[in-house]
Amino acid sequence: MRQFLNIFIILLFICSVFSFALTPIRSDNDVWWHVKTGKIITENGFSLPKYDILAYTSESIPWHNHEWLAQVVFYSAFKLGDGTEHGGFRMVILLTALLLVVACGLVAALTWRETGSVPIAILAGLLALLLSRRTIYPRPPLFSYALFAGWLFLLREAASGRIKRRWLWVLPVVMIPWANLHGGFILGIIAIGAYLAADIWKVLVQWRSTTGWRETNVVMNAAILVACLAASLINPYGYNLYLLPGRVMSDTLLVRIIPELHSPDFFYTLAFEALLLFLVASGFILKKKVVTLPEGLLIIFFMHQGLQHVRHLPLVGIVSAPVCGRIFAALAEEIPHARLKPHLPSLFTLAAVLIIGWSVANHREGESFIDRNLRFFAGEGYYEANFPVAEANFIVANGFTGRMFNQINEAGFLIWRLSPEYHKVFTDDRYDIFGGTFMRHEQIIQNGIDRKVAPGDRTWDELLDYWRVNFIVVTADAPVNELLEKDGRWERGGFSVRRADPRLMDFIMRS
Repeated sequence: MRQFLNIFIILLFICSVFSFALTPIRSDNDVWWHVKTGKIITENGFSLPKYDILAYTSESIPWHNHEWLAQVVFYSAFKLGDGTEHGGFRMVILLTALLLVVACGLVAALTWRETGSVPIAILAGLLALLLSRRTIYPRPPLFSYALFAGWLFLLREAASGRIKRRWLWVLPVVMIPWANLHGGFILGIIAIGAYLAADIWKVLVQWRSTTGWRETNVVMNAAILVACLAASLINPYGYNLYLLPGRVMSDTLLVRIIPELHSPDFFYTLAFEALLLFLVASGFILKKKVVTLPEGLLIIFFMHQGLQHVRHLPLVGIVSAPVCGRIFAALAEEIPHARLKPHLPSLFTLAAVLIIGWSVANHREGESFIDRNLRFFAGEGYYEANFPVAEANFIVANGFTGRMFNQINEAGFLIWRLSPEYHKVFTDDRYDIFGGTFMRHEQIIQNGIDRKVAPGDRTWDELLDYWRVNFIVVTADAPVNELLEKDGRWERGGFSVRRADPRLMDFIMRS
């Protein structure tokens, strides 16, 4: 019976991970330009653009594309579709689901190796999954989630003696593709650094003999760290990849505006709140130590990151979920009631089933995951109503010429459909390339700001003249619409009328 329950809960867990991931694209603005960039790279013989080719405002800025290999993989997945736009993106979403299964599965596997309990391992995997809830998009970070989970698995297995330490030399080899898939490769450096710091602390504080350095893992971990650093430089841009995060995090405008860089809203991140309460409570209850020094360092670091930026919550889950599993197992051992202990695995299994059922079936955010899954299996790759599909079709069909202004939230799809073949976009959300300068311009124009807030600013109409904009794609609620209607140089294009007078500029309003 126990074996049957274990198989059942494992299969149910895998299905829950797929349910979270197999959903049509609802609002993600990035997947479009990632797949489009992969298409451009592939069709140009894997030659990487030296400068930005998708937006005209930033076309003179060097493009250090740290995600180029992931984009090629995404486009390769897209081509496996049925030849339609929806079919191609359904394959990209499927790839995302497989990466998420690997990441959460490795978390569960590590927990099982440490506790021997399948139900507790599944609960740990669910914790990692639920903490990823707000960031499961078809984007390159999914590669980093899977690789980071595997990285920690190897480090922990070696530290506990379950595998020989020479297996850690796999890490520098893995670092080479990771540094070309996504900028999250630095997570691997941080993880090895935590283990090295713990070994150095052991030598400095605990060891008395002069042979202490040789009897610990300091030398080997230091060598692996150096090898990983060297391997990370095997990419088209060298050390420049280490500079990219600073461009975003040092820009106060971006940090203030980008939702993913904000602190978590606990109304939407219940799993994170539960994790914090569990760790605090277990600190008072648990009698024995179950957290190692490197794990503690990693949990503190990523908990800090998670409290500051919601985009880092999946990393919190990958680091902390196996530790929570060990704490849970230790708490179970301390239960004094002998009659209750034999039933704990069944109770843990029931808890996992209830969590999975609630997670995939609740309508807390409008549609349940089951509803979204049904749309995916019905053939939808994305929600057409949420993207400027009609606008892109209208622009191409009517032969619009000149430069386009667009809002950032529309940029991803417009890149997919228009850039660079028909029209480059005004700007988009690749802030690691060009920072927040063009986002500021976009905000001034779409909000119709006619005062200069900062030195060097221009008003909305001055910026349109400065960038020589010929037509505009904006939502109907954009404040600039009213100003455009009053300006004699602009006429509304609509979806049935194309102004023939070349002296008149067109603008399109989305309802």
